Amino acid sequence: MKLEENFDAAKINCQPYMNGQSLAGWATARVLVPQAGTDDILSKLCVEIGEMRDKKHLSPPDGAEWLTYLRPLDVLSEGCPPRMHQGKSVRVNVARYTLDSKVLPQVQDTLPFCEKVRRALFDIRAKIENAAHSETLTGKTLSGVPLKDHNHAYFLATDEDGDGWLDHLTIYARAEFDGADIAAFGRLRKIYRFDATHEVRMVLVGLGSEEMFQGAAPIFTKAKRWRSVTPFVLPRFATRGAGKGARPRDTPVEQLKREARLRQLPEIIEVHSSDVDKDLKGYKVGARLVRWLEFRTRRFNGTTGYGTAGFEIEFAEEVNAPLVLGFGAHFGLGLFEPV
Repeated sequence: MKLEENFDAAKINCQPYMNGQSLAGWATARVLVPQAGTDDILSKLCVEIGEMRDKKHLSPPDGAEWLTYLRPLDVLSEGCPPRMHQGKSVRVNVARYTLDSKVLPQVQDTLPFCEKVRRALFDIRAKIENAAHSETLTGKTLSGVPLKDHNHAYFLATDEDGDGWLDHLTIYARAEFDGADIAAFGRLRKIYRFDATHEVRMVLVGLGSEEMFQGAAPIFTKAKRWRSVTPFVLPRFATRGAGKGARPRDTPVEQLKREARLRQLPEIIEVHSSDVDKDLKGYKVGARLVRWLEFRTRRFNGTTGYGTAGFEIEFAEEVNAPLVLGFGAHFGLGLFEPV
């Protein structure tokens, strides 16, 4: 064919992502492609949307699958020809998804949804051949001992259009994800929630370092002043029982400051709490306030914190985002947004 004879391979501006491949200079994109080995692709592509809806099978359609492709960061820049980038690999410690569903999870379901994502990734990763144990993703050593340095993965579901429904998920770690982790991120397609009839489709929209997402993802904004988006769940008892008040070191404010010190954050110089400010007693959705007590704060393993609080705080210096503190921080509780 003439097209094949004149085809210039040098003009290829995208390629499938391969496990362990360097991401230096590349942006990720999700592409719907024919499924390998599918017979009679044309008939499958001619299926009516109504029929797909009746079968409750919209994404991906039969005979197709989602793959992660890479394209040069400058491929859409006018006058800049696509080029291959060589050299040191880009550090990958962020994976970012958009969520799609007939009924998205509510903000109150942040914790269980994030735990479901984590479990789904474990299942996917377990099927990757010769994949070594990942402390960054699991938060545990090979022998099962929990890590205490908070450098492992945070699963942060966010409502970025302010309608009260979760629409993005960001997986972030201070440590670096390995090749098998990245491969698992690319294979994560949907989350089935045990308490809901609608699956949540996961669309991977970015992989890279946190610097690459500054300005593109709200939770990666640097700031001195921050406000609670999900409840700060107390990691310690705030009272001594028998009607006695909290020890000074165990008040919600002091527990917040202790959590900040443990993460080596700058000094907190100003605090407004939900004890005195009713606007900090929940998450605002328009004129409605979703109270912290409506948020699910018990993990699947049965553990929970010791009460909830909301804060608006100011640090002595700018803090690098994301900012998450307290019990359940690795699953989206205790998340703050810049003010």
